[in-house]
Amino acid sequence: MRNRRLHLVPLAFACTVLCFGVWGCRTQRALQSDADYMEEMEEPRPELLFVMGTVVHDSLTDECRMMVSDVSHVYGEAKLEMASEVEGDQSFSYDQLGAAGRKLESRTMENPLVQTLEFSYEDGRLESRTVVRDSAQFFVRIQLNLQAKSITFNYKKKPIANIKLSNYKIK
Repeated sequence: MRNRRLHLVPLAFACTVLCFGVWGCRTQRALQSDADYMEEMEEPRPELLFVMGTVVHDSLTDECRMMVSDVSHVYGEAKLEMASEVEGDQSFSYDQLGAAGRKLESRTMENPLVQTLEFSYEDGRLESRTVVRDSAQFFVRIQLNLQAKSITFNYKKKPIANIKLSNYKIK
């Protein structure tokens, strides 16, 4: 009888280890599925788009072209101020478009062709002059609407460039 009990001890120990192993795997899977669930429940992260390029204005036809040279799509949030309206009708803007081209948001941006230069004379007087160029570099930082599918840049409310966000993966 005593010999029989000695054989049951290793068997009981093995069963206990097996039960704890199965319970541990179930707990790990439950924790993993809870983590996946919590990740799905988190709110989407804000996104920024940085756009650089060149704007060229033809003064004879009063038309603009915009060539985009670099686009960076990243997670982040920024405080953006509305650009003051540009005098006259030389305003630049951009629209964030959703599915089927529906306008989600529109903002005015500074006219990259207009540059204000400040200088001083030898007698200490300060003066500033505004210069309108035929071409200029531009840089725009855009806080994206999470439903935006593309960005359209406009000159005098006419589209001059379009960026499809699906072409630029988040870094």
